[in-house]
Amino acid sequence: MKRSQIRNLIALAAISALALGAAGGWFAATLLAVAENPAFFWSGSALIVLFVVGALYAIHRFMRAFLLDVRALAEAGRLLLGPNPERRVVPRGHPDVADLATVFNSLADRYVELQGERASEIRQARADLEEERNQLAALMSELTEGVLVCNLDGQILLYNRGARSMLDGDGTSYVGLGRSVFGVIDRSAIAHALEQVQVRYQRREGEAGARPVMTSFVTASARGRLLRTRLAPFANQAGDLRGYVVTLQDMSEGIERSSRRDALLQTLTERMRAAVGAIRAAIEAVESFPEMATAQRHRFQQVIYEESQSLSAQLDQTMRSYASDLRAQWRLEDIHATDLIWAIEHHLADRLHCEVVLDAIDDRLWVKIDSYTLV
Repeated sequence: MKRSQIRNLIALAAISALALGAAGGWFAATLLAVAENPAFFWSGSALIVLFVVGALYAIHRFMRAFLLDVRALAEAGRLLLGPNPERRVVPRGHPDVADLATVFNSLADRYVELQGERASEIRQARADLEEERNQLAALMSELTEGVLVCNLDGQILLYNRGARSMLDGDGTSYVGLGRSVFGVIDRSAIAHALEQVQVRYQRREGEAGARPVMTSFVTASARGRLLRTRLAPFANQAGDLRGYVVTLQDMSEGIERSSRRDALLQTLTERMRAAVGAIRAAIEAVESFPEMATAQRHRFQQVIYEESQSLSAQLDQTMRSYASDLRAQWRLEDIHATDLIWAIEHHLADRLHCEVVLDAIDDRLWVKIDSYTLV
């Protein structure tokens, strides 16, 4: 009940009391004027006083039952919803108001019980979430690859030490919770990869046994190292994309191995060309002059033997010194042919403003390629 309504009721009660008093005084004066017997006058006056007292008592009961006690219920309700949820109301006053107070206390008990259950569920959910997060962090920390978890705006939600060591500069930290992934990875590369995975994700919706959506590209870190990057989206229960996971692998060592392997191949080619040339010349001389003297034939055979031994030693030394380099391979990623053609078509239309006409493409065709570098 509003304060203005309470004031109006109090004013009405006061006016009623004054009216009763005035009526009683008028009735007493009338009795005094017409009554010749004083006993009759005092008896009538006593009745008037009793009537006025009874009326005032009834007004008091009304005020207490329907104003003060109800107001106490309202105050208790505000305390229940605020700082003191354990506050209860003592049932008193008018029976109807007492019943209302009892119902209020029952509702308050149930409310506190539900609040406790809800708080317990929230604590359990937080504990489960924290446990899952710790497990995920432990798994990520064991990975040799760097891992970044980002939302669609590029804000980093989770990362591991591998990602931080690959992407941070010398003495400068670029990776952190809440920071933008575009500060450590080329924005155009991320945008290209996101565009690809979004199209693939839309295509695979509703398909049974569809391949996981993923794309890859190569980018450079702040320290100038080349990183092979894989990007895969994740969605909520409704199927809406909520972000993406980026895995990073340092490819600089592999590229350096490839460079050393190329240099080794060139060196071996030059050395083997000379040795093979000497062996070939010796064999041609022996074949051309079958009546050659024994001593001269022996010298040619010695040349063939020494050159072959030298070749064998060079090959053995190369295999021992460059075994890891010879095993290095530049890894390319699987990509659906239609996705590759779509990327090329989109790039040509965007950059050259030309119309691209496509022939039929075999849906079963997959190729190994780095689409970002190609486009």
